[in-house]
Amino acid sequence: MENRKALDLKKPLFVWNLIMALFSIAASVRMLPVLVEIVYRLGFNYSVCFIEPILDEAQQTVFWMWLFICSKVVELGDTIFIVLRKKNLLFLHWYHHGITLIFTWYGVNHLVGLYHWFIAMNVIVHSLMYTYYTISTLGVKIPRTVAMTITSLHIFQMIFGIILNLCAKFQNDCDIPNEIMSYLFLYISYAIIFVRFFYFSYISTCHDKKE
Repeated sequence: MENRKALDLKKPLFVWNLIMALFSIAASVRMLPVLVEIVYRLGFNYSVCFIEPILDEAQQTVFWMWLFICSKVVELGDTIFIVLRKKNLLFLHWYHHGITLIFTWYGVNHLVGLYHWFIAMNVIVHSLMYTYYTISTLGVKIPRTVAMTITSLHIFQMIFGIILNLCAKFQNDCDIPNEIMSYLFLYISYAIIFVRFFYFSYISTCHDKKE
């Protein structure tokens, strides 16, 4: 696109964000209640460590886990829209999407309990994020605090992901492979990048305006 004119793509972008928002909402509605039930009936430790789900409800969410894994490929469409519209392609964007795609496909067979947590957190945050994007493409002015809240939820997601990984690593009854440490470092890197993005997008800019 270096020597080409930026494309508008408002209508396709609206449809894209709407589809992604609806998928994320549907996945949230399906995954979150089951996760809550697992924690309530079998405990937090089990929810993190289980490899083979013993609840019928948990087995039924395998389909949504599969859809989520496939969605990581579909989400690369976000990057296509950024490139075609000649918007700023942030390091946070391509690093987050690319690495998540690789690790999601890599660990799905042996981190079922953790993945349930990871997916539930991700689709909940994405429900809000893609809904925000959908409304924004209509030209509706949304308060800056909404974007700050969504970014804050991303940061919370990454911090809680670190906690989940540590719990899985140091629980004696947790049959988690050593590869779990790579997911720990992954979430740490995400947390750092999102905190940095929050600072330069909201705190630093506010400070500059005051000066």
